Amino acid sequence: MPQFDIVSFQTQIFWLFISFILFYFFILKEFLPGIITLRKLRIRRLSYLSLNNVRIYKELALTKTSLNNILRKL
Repeated sequence: MPQFDIVSFQTQIFWLFISFILFYFFILKEFLPGIITLRKLRIRRLSYLSLNNVRIYKELALTKTSLNNILRKL
């Protein structure tokens, strides 16, 4: 069988390492910057949304207390 041939085994391993190294650098240069950018945008969006939720809950609490005060006066 050709995959067990000792003569071609070393060249196959060599080209396998070269292919993996080229693939690794391709992924590193092409896909990784896009993934990092998307992650930063998502973190920024989530922090904005959480701050917005805190503001909404504070307004809701103020509205509840003001409504309770109005109802107590009646």
